[in-house]
Amino acid sequence: MKYIVGGIILTLLNWFIITMVIDWRLMTLPIPHFKKGNYPEAFLIEKENRMDIQNAYNCSAFSTAFLLRHFGIEAEGNDIYNKMPGKMKSGYVYQKGIRQYFSEQGMKAYYFLIDNNYYLTKVNFSNNIKV
Repeated sequence: MKYIVGGIILTLLNWFIITMVIDWRLMTLPIPHFKKGNYPEAFLIEKENRMDIQNAYNCSAFSTAFLLRHFGIEAEGNDIYNKMPGKMKSGYVYQKGIRQYFSEQGMKAYYFLIDNNYYLTKVNFSNNIKV
């Protein structure tokens, strides 16, 4: 019985390690951030922007275009999707592809593992966060 339990534990441990290695290669490892902070109950983006209608699984490109327009760079979601690296066969884009696209545009992007408090504080005091 103890050999069965040990085998199950080793299998789960192997699965976890393999999954983490694959995630690291495809998406990069997240940078953990946890913080308590004060933030308002509501946020308002005052810059004029537009929401384009997307199709299929190209939300990564359309949200990237929205963010670029927010910073004054005119962008179209379909154009970005055609140029975006790291696409799966299904059309989804890995986080690493989004980071690589921003890097090609001369911008820095990071992949964070954050809690809600840190997210709300970051949105309140900074303009460089993308969900």
